[in-house]
This record gives sequence, structure tokens and C-alpha cells, in this order.
Amino acid sequence: MTHNERSDARSRKGSAGGAAGEGPAGEVDAGHVDDAAVVRDEHGVVAHGQHVTRPERCDHRLGVAEDPLRGRCDSMVVKTNVHYPTDATWWLDAMRRLLKLCSRFQGIGLSGWRQYWNNYQLLRNLYLQAQRLRPSTAKNTEKVKQRQPAIRDAYQVFLTRCREMWVRIRETLAALTAPGQDPR
Repeated sequence: MTHNERSDARSRKGSAGGAAGEGPAGEVDAGHVDDAAVVRDEHGVVAHGQHVTRPERCDHRLGVAEDPLRGRCDSMVVKTNVHYPTDATWWLDAMRRLLKLCSRFQGIGLSGWRQYWNNYQLLRNLYLQAQRLRPSTAKNTEKVKQRQPAIRDAYQVFLTRCREMWVRIRETLAALTAPGQDPR
């Protein structure tokens, strides 16, 4: 059985229900991926790859190459440790990217971001300090309650510093888009 025959068989098998990944009344079911959705995504990826690699030979209306490109692909699943995404980690990741982006504005005349890496390290250290303060696992509720304000205060310091950086980043972006500024 060829790849296309397997894909067609999967799409026929999965076409009995509604749209892929949808539950009753059109609700999205994140835990279920319909075979038809996988086949549709496979065909979309292949069509896009053929368009990117050989745009002169593609029918732009259909997205399919007249003379299909042949190739093989191998994949392997590797177990990795992925950190649980908390709001604080999202803030830290966003600040890291924004600080790096602002450091690039130095080349077009916007100053003040030369030490972006030190600013990121400051935020990272505040984040790690807050993360080290784990909730107490003691059976005594008094000890658990004593620990909660320290955790809250540590995260508050981290988020306050993130907000200060965010204000500075917004000022930089406003200066970049101000009339008379050459954004290059």
C-alpha cells in the first residue's frame, strides 16, 4: 500500500464525524485529533514544501506541483523534559525576547539598551528567587500560611520589575515610531 493509499484510507475512515478535533456542538476537543485532519495537514505541508522548493513548477491555484517532488523523511520521538508553562515563565520568556529586540535598536540611534543582558539576568535572578520559595508541605496549616506571603512578595517583586521594563520597552517603541525618526 502506498503513502497516498494509506492517506486516502485514513481520510475515509475519519470522515464519518464532524470537523477534525471537534466535539459535540462544534466544541474543540484538544485531546482528539481526527485522521482526516492529519491527512489534510500532511497534504498542506507537502504542497507548501513543493511550492517553496520549486515555485516555477507549481499550479498556484491548487498548490500542487505538476511534476511532484519525490523524497523521504524519517522522524523520531524523543522524550524531553519541558517545563510547565506558568505565567511567570511566560513573562520571563517575553522579557528576554523583547530586551534582545530592543538591543538591536541601538544600531539605528536609539540608546539605552546596551546592557540588555544585565537587565535580563536581573529579571531571571528575581524569577529564580521566587521559584525557589516552594509552598510548604508541612501538615501544620500555620507553617503553610507563614510561607505564602513570602512567595507572593517574591513574585510581586519579579512582576513589578517586569512591568518597569515593559514601560521602558513601550517608550522605546514609541520613540521608534515617532514622526521624524528614521526606522530604516
